[in-house]
Amino acid sequence: MKIKNNRSVQKRLKVTSTGKFVRRPSCVNHFNVKESGNVTRRKRQTKEVASTDHENLRKMIPYTSK
Repeated sequence: MKIKNNRSVQKRLKVTSTGKFVRRPSCVNHFNVKESGNVTRRKRQTKEVASTDHENLRKMIPYTSK
């Protein structure tokens, strides 16, 4: 029997071709008027998930490439 993917993790993360996990930064949606332009620009970029979390994430989404 197939194992189900964790849908919440699957929607939040993307797996790169090299097998790394990429996520969106937090605190992006609203209340950003008070922040400088540099901060808001930095928040547009994706962030890489720490390698220590990769093993747990692979268990949550087993059917990903790599």
